[in-house]
Formats: sequence, structure tokens, C-alpha cells
Amino acid sequence: SIQLTALTVDSDVIASYARDLGYVNNGEYLVKLTGLENLSVYTLETGDPVKAAGVICLPDWFCKLAGVIFGAAVFLIISMLIKPGKKSVRREVRVKDLYAPYNS
Repeated sequence: SIQLTALTVDSDVIASYARDLGYVNNGEYLVKLTGLENLSVYTLETGDPVKAAGVICLPDWFCKLAGVIFGAAVFLIISMLIKPGKKSVRREVRVKDLYAPYNS
């Protein structure tokens, strides 16, 4: 039919229908993609059986080994960032020093 041909070929007709439906505003452009495979082959109907792909898992030994390697790498990086011989940020405070402002 003529309408079907106009909808598939004529870009002005497609643009006018798209504007009427609210898909395109004024000042916007439509891009027609050509050369794509028809997706009607992949259309499923209600009740069509779909076979799920098998689950692929990593072996347990691989996950454990990756955890050990990652933990060792983090430990080495942190140990390089901490300078040896540096005193702790904490300082010792004696109990009598805490009450010094009240005793004077």
C-alpha cells in the first residue's frame, strides 16, 4: 500500500508521524539506520520456550588465590607507605596531667 511505502521510505512522512507522536521535537533530527538485520526473526511470542545459557563460574581455588594475592599486594603497599621508626601519633598522658588545670 502507498501508506506503508511512505512510512518505510519517505523521511518527511516518518518525521511528521514522529512529531505527532511526541518522539521528536522541533529542531531535532531523525537518523535512519540502514543495513541492519530484520529483528522480526528474534521476536518471541508468549509461551515460546527459551533455553537459558549455562552458568559459568570461576573455580573456588582461583577465587581464594586471587584473594590471597590481592591481600598481599595491599599489605605491601601499606607497609611501603608507613615509614619505619616513626613514632605513633598517640602520646602518653598521665592522669595527674589531666587534672592539672583544676589543681592550680
